[in-house]
Amino acid sequence: MRFFLGLFLSLSCASLFAQETGLTFLRIGTTAREQAMANVGTASATGAAANYYNPARLTDGETSSILFSQNLYIFDTYSSFVAAKFKGETASWGVSLTWLSVRDIPLRTRATTEPDGLFDSQNAAFAVSYARSFGKQLSLALTGKFIYEKLFIDEASGYAADLSAAYRFEKNPLTLAATIQNIGSMNALRDESTALPTIIRAGAAYPVQLSSLGGSLLLEGSLESVFSGNTFASFGGEFEFRNQFWVRFGYVFGNASRSLSGGIGIRYANFNFDYAFVPFSNELGTANLLTLQVSY
Repeated sequence: MRFFLGLFLSLSCASLFAQETGLTFLRIGTTAREQAMANVGTASATGAAANYYNPARLTDGETSSILFSQNLYIFDTYSSFVAAKFKGETASWGVSLTWLSVRDIPLRTRATTEPDGLFDSQNAAFAVSYARSFGKQLSLALTGKFIYEKLFIDEASGYAADLSAAYRFEKNPLTLAATIQNIGSMNALRDESTALPTIIRAGAAYPVQLSSLGGSLLLEGSLESVFSGNTFASFGGEFEFRNQFWVRFGYVFGNASRSLSGGIGIRYANFNFDYAFVPFSNELGTANLLTLQVSY
């Protein structure tokens, strides 16, 4: 406990007062289940998806898993997420790779109708997480990240850390959870470095049993705050039927570009397939996410 607290204080001081942030791929969400539920998941993400939303929840469940997610995003933007969870008796490990590519960006050296050429922008983050249970109620996790960005011919890299916690009540199905993400810095990209989007996420999840319908309803609320940026409130719901089929919905408050979202999930044997549909306002189009997770 003292180790986590001390590390949190020492790493966070340099990031708390950043005035401008970039590398937004670190905060747009990665998996179909959580995006369908308005990008909540801090208190409910399970399996390998917990690598992004709350690594402290890597200790939940009895199985290990591998996950692949593809986000067919707006315009010519594509985001991929690959993650694995390795379950131990009291501790679990997680690894993940997030990759964002923006293609066919126009290149101009003067004012012309047609660009001189096209180039791509690449962003990636590789993360390793260690999560440990302290009794049956509390879990804590520490994550280290290597981050890379490339814009035209300029490249930069950096390091960051996340701290995560989840608490399950002993006689109540309520789960409370919180994370602080992307505490770190980047090298200079040509003339100056990009400030990381240091984020605090806090959430609460509560399952309601619906025995008469053969399933349950999970409700989750979440707050996301970016230092020197905006704060969003999100609410998501997930109806589960016989642990084989899921219907999901979500709503984001305070975000000018998105509000409603939805999706479905299907399980066959050890395979989970999830789909999310996220419409955007201001003529930004829609995002379609596909996620496949295998448990073993």
